[in-house]
Amino acid sequence: VQFAVAPVIRDSLLLLSHILRRGKCAVIFEAASDEIQLYGSPSRLAQVITNLIVNAIDASTEKGEGQIKLRLAASAAEVTLHVDDQGSGIEPETLSKIFDPMFTTKPFGQGTGLGLTIVNDIVTGDFGGRIDVTSQPGQGTTFILHFPHHA
Repeated sequence: VQFAVAPVIRDSLLLLSHILRRGKCAVIFEAASDEIQLYGSPSRLAQVITNLIVNAIDASTEKGEGQIKLRLAASAAEVTLHVDDQGSGIEPETLSKIFDPMFTTKPFGQGTGLGLTIVNDIVTGDFGGRIDVTSQPGQGTTFILHFPHHA
């Protein structure tokens, strides 16, 4: 199924608005175009967005607030989605483990360690894409999702 990406992201952010307010996080979403399309399941993309935003909120709670920025763009080669937060960041020795099942930095009972595993499985498995992550401890984290145009 081919679908427009921007409305899926907007709907996901709308559903998360209560959690965002509670976490004192502001979201900015910039789409290069509302016509950007992907092949796949809109609900699976919504799950990716939800998991990344919830993690960004959690990473921002130490500072008491934060801004989360999403940027959607398309080139001839691919569709990209940047998700930037200004949260606590990820330590370099932890960065290589973040997609491992059951790995979490959250206190016992507060995280399953499956959120980023699911994100990675959906992006790579369902959409045939890949994820780049950069992080500065104390400054924030950027996830860059790369999706091919074709199914």
